[in-house]
Formats: sequence, structure tokens, C-alpha cells
Amino acid sequence: MAEAQSGTGQLQEQKKGLLIAVSASVDKIISHFGAARNLVQKAQLGDSRLSPDVGHLVLTTLCPALHALVADGLKPFRKDLITGQRRSSPWSVVEASVKPGSSTRSLGTLYSQVSRLAPLSSSRSRFHAFILGLLNTKQLELWFSSLQEDAGLLSLLYLPTGFFSLARGGCPSLSTELLLLLQPLSVLTFHLDLLFEHHHHLPLGPPQAPAPPGPPPALQQTMQAMLHFGGRLAQSLRGTSKEAASDPSDSPNLPTPGSWWEQLTQASRVYASGGTEGFPLSRWAPGRHGTAAQEGAQERP
Repeated sequence: MAEAQSGTGQLQEQKKGLLIAVSASVDKIISHFGAARNLVQKAQLGDSRLSPDVGHLVLTTLCPALHALVADGLKPFRKDLITGQRRSSPWSVVEASVKPGSSTRSLGTLYSQVSRLAPLSSSRSRFHAFILGLLNTKQLELWFSSLQEDAGLLSLLYLPTGFFSLARGGCPSLSTELLLLLQPLSVLTFHLDLLFEHHHHLPLGPPQAPAPPGPPPALQQTMQAMLHFGGRLAQSLRGTSKEAASDPSDSPNLPTPGSWWEQLTQASRVYASGGTEGFPLSRWAPGRHGTAAQEGAQERP
């Protein structure tokens, strides 16, 4: 008996973490409305079209916290008349919990409205839209209360260690605390776009890591750049003239004609030898003009 109570106490402490996340999200939403000075400003702060921050706040804090709470202890599959079994999700809990009746007619209407929203292709996005609709109609607390009161549905969908199973059985304080945490949201006025997540392209999961930087330039591109540079350098040093082509058989060890190395070799040979071949203007040397004058004087009679 003592061991059973100890195990239940440990489970209860684990479920407290789910309630802490809900409490933190509710506090952030209340803080958002705290900036209003009158009822008009408070209504504007609750409208996701006029104040997109409230939509981001609900979808990034409250919806994930409630999704984790509803998914806790959920059986992996549930029986289905057509496919035999279906994978369970918080949205399947919504589908199973909405039944015809006077007390839940508005919940059924909201469920039908969300189900007809074609852009919501995933069960998670539909569950988020359902939570937004519950806030708009001030029925968030009502839905969780009706869900916890349906013992047959809880036994069908949840394992004995799930949050709602424990709240229904040995830990009723979990249910009471959850409803107390959600009560402040019922006095706030929300006008949230059910397709807010779709319109603003909010990610459903954790952000992806940025792509790694691309590789350095390929070796082939580097060689092409060197060839281009060698060709331009050779042309600038040789001018417009062309050197006579040599027979490849006479010098088998010479570079391949037309290659970038051959062009650089020829260019460096012209520059280092100081020759005038290939240049339109003769090179200037000291004393050259004096020698030419003496030769001209000797030739005169």
C-alpha cells in the first residue's frame, strides 16, 4: 500500500511539470493584456488582426503546453471501424470528446468549423485552431471540464499513467489545479483568427539548423583563372607580334603549345632577356645616340 502511494506521488510530481508550463503561458497572456488602459484597448489587444502579438503568444506558449498535456499518457492507437485502428493524437481526443448534446452543441459547432478549414492539413494545426476557437467562445475551461468528467472516454483513450487518468482517479487535485489555471482566460476577450498559424507560416516543430556553407571554389575554376591571367600577361609583354612556332619533335620536354605554362614561360623569357623582339619600340640604352652620330660622321666624305 505504501509503495503504491509512493508511486502515485511520484507520478503526480511528474505531472506538475505539465501544469507549470500551462501556468507560465497563462501568465504571459495575462501580462500581454495588462498593457491596456481601458476596455477598448483590451479588446484590441485580444484581436489577432489588430495585435498579431497575441496570436503569436497563444500559438507559441499556450497551445504547445495544452498539446503536451492532452497528449500525456495517450494510447498510441485507437480502434476504428474502417481501418481497424488509428494513430491517436490530441486532435483525435477532440473528435472523440465532441458528442451531440445540449451542453456541448457549441463545441460540436466549433469542431465542424475547424474540420472544414482546408489549409489545416495536420492534426496538430487543427488542434491549435480548436484551442483558438475555445478562447474566442470562452469555452476552454468548459471543454477540459467535460473531458475530465467522461470516465469511459478517458479509459478508452488514455493509459492509467496519463494526466487525465490520474486526475480522474487518485490525483483529483491535478484536475482542480488545471481548471483554476485556465479560469483567468475566460474573462478575457479574444478574436483570434483560426488560420493565424497558416497565414503567418509559424513552424510546428523546432527551428531547423542553417545549411552549412558551400565548398571552396573548384580546382578547375582556379586553373581557368590562371590560364586567363597567363594569356593576358603574355599578350601585354609580347605586343601584337607573334613568335614563330617551333617543331614539337625538336624539343620534346617543352610545355604543350598554347598552355598557360607555355605562355608564362615565353613571357618571362622575353622580359628577362631584354630583347626587342616582339616590341614595336626599340629599347633605350645609354650612349646609343652618340655611337650612331660617330658612324654617320665617318660615312660623310
